[in-house]
Amino acid sequence: MGEGSITHLALSSDNQRVLTTSRDGTVKLVDMRMTSVVMTYRHDAYSNSFEFNKATFGPGENSIIAGGSDGQLFVWNMYTGRMERTIPTEHEGGITSCSLNQITGYLVTADVRGNVFVWN
Repeated sequence: MGEGSITHLALSSDNQRVLTTSRDGTVKLVDMRMTSVVMTYRHDAYSNSFEFNKATFGPGENSIIAGGSDGQLFVWNMYTGRMERTIPTEHEGGITSCSLNQITGYLVTADVRGNVFVWN
């Protein structure tokens, strides 16, 4: 699956895909039916090698959201793998966790200093 240790798994709402984050600085999408990686998400500016690093499926599960070591959020198109945007945040350190509620649209992020932010 990756060169580095897998640090988190997220299951899609249809139970057909798994999102993985790894210490090698990649986020991968695994198709459970084929048991293979179908997309790897990278960007030159994205780095996150924390022991725990949680990415999440974006709204409607059409995008992937992950936090970087620099405190930015990175958003990729789930289907093309293309980086759609980076979002500067008020995090004072690297982002270790992102979680999105698909119903309310609220995104919660946490960083290495214990700060938690709620985005809407």
